[in-house]
Amino acid sequence: MNDAIVDAIDRHRAGRSLVRTMRAWGWSQAEAARLFGVSRQAVGKWLRQGPPLERATALSDLAAATDLLLHYLKHDRIPAVVRRPVPALGGLSLTDLLVRSDSARLLDACREMFAFERIAGRHGGRWNPPGSFAVLYLNQGVSTARENLRAFIARWPYGPEDLRDDTGPALVGCLLPRRQVACDAHSGDGLHAAGLPPTYPLHDDGTPVPHAACQAIGVRVRAAGLCGVRARSAGTRHGDGRELAWFPASRRSTARGVESLAFTKWYRGRAAFGRAA
Repeated sequence: MNDAIVDAIDRHRAGRSLVRTMRAWGWSQAEAARLFGVSRQAVGKWLRQGPPLERATALSDLAAATDLLLHYLKHDRIPAVVRRPVPALGGLSLTDLLVRSDSARLLDACREMFAFERIAGRHGGRWNPPGSFAVLYLNQGVSTARENLRAFIARWPYGPEDLRDDTGPALVGCLLPRRQVACDAHSGDGLHAAGLPPTYPLHDDGTPVPHAACQAIGVRVRAAGLCGVRARSAGTRHGDGRELAWFPASRRSTARGVESLAFTKWYRGRAAFGRAA
């Protein structure tokens, strides 16, 4: 098969992918032309013959972002979601990123907004600096998990009601290795010993304790050989919930999943581990 035929096939596939994206985002041909900064006739040609080569990378990023939106969100909610301002993007919407020709940032945002698994390594988390060591962040109880999901979603342009029932985040109960000793960052004495205010996760003046302060404590805790930090949840009101930031001792240390609750059961329903909905 010669290069011309391969190129024609690739462009035809790209054209079909663009049709799928336009349907998902709720664009007419005229709106797509406005967003891409071209004529309506040019978009029509793209749909029939495939987009030009110089648009290939941007449209590939857009297609991958659309795949994520279709996988996690109810399809009829997507046109509204992609137009909402995003706090995590400084008030820009996903559509704004497209208009700015920032397809890479658009795809990164879609990946991050559905990264429900709280395994922080390269990007860091509350108790571990970026690029330091891996941490598995665990909720103690379903109510804490609900609050943390709400806090996570608050940074993004969708709400729990926009998530699909079949692909929304599952809640997995984990069994950790035996003889695990964690730093106490929830009781008054433990907070004092860790150098945190008794009002944690807030300072006395009501401002949040920053990640940097907690990350420094996490580094010391790990150096001391403890398995992690059991803390008040910063995602719940007044720190009512409890979380465990677990530091695996080695690559062989694993958290074993023992039970899984579907999104409809743990978030929309009243199911708990060991109890039917």
